[in-house]
Amino acid sequence: MVRAINIFLEGSGDSREQRIVCRRAFQKLCEKMGFKGKMPTFIPCGTRNRAYKDFINSLKLNPQAINILLVDSEDPVKNLSPDPHSDIAWIHLNLRDGWIRPADTESYQALIMATSMETWIATDREALKVFFGKELQENALPPLPQIESQNRKEVFKKLEHATRNCKRPYQKGDQSFKILETLDPTTLHQHLIQFQRLKATLDIVLST
Repeated sequence: MVRAINIFLEGSGDSREQRIVCRRAFQKLCEKMGFKGKMPTFIPCGTRNRAYKDFINSLKLNPQAINILLVDSEDPVKNLSPDPHSDIAWIHLNLRDGWIRPADTESYQALIMATSMETWIATDREALKVFFGKELQENALPPLPQIESQNRKEVFKKLEHATRNCKRPYQKGDQSFKILETLDPTTLHQHLIQFQRLKATLDIVLST
């Protein structure tokens, strides 16, 4: 029997339209990663705490599914590893948020965007050029080496600053998800350890 794969996402607002935009962005990115035709179900939950609670509830109510949590790390994480069997994500979420890893869950059932979705967005310079146009100030973006260790607020400020002269400067919300769906997974995989871990995790769960 094919098992359902649910990924509970931090992100989106409360409206149906916002959740649709968020879900579509992750679906399109996943398709470009080579998983078209065997996609997980992305479930936008709003806040990170709500994502964790919905994940926990699904473990109880839908235990036959493979349930996965995907949230921002919020803070930099030491010793990032691309290994889906690494416990770094669970350890970080316990230390930062006090979240307890449920019994009988795998290491890969907690995934993090280090340090936030803006890190992913700031990584793909070519996608940003296409989206924002020639007014984008590329040299104001955060440096790519060790971008996952940079403070999320600084990354956000640099995105705002780099796009301040553009027709629509960078904003969280619908715009950020519209950019997300245009990102190149190859570029993200090259620079982001936790994107490598996401890809490795999907390779595991989508082959079951």
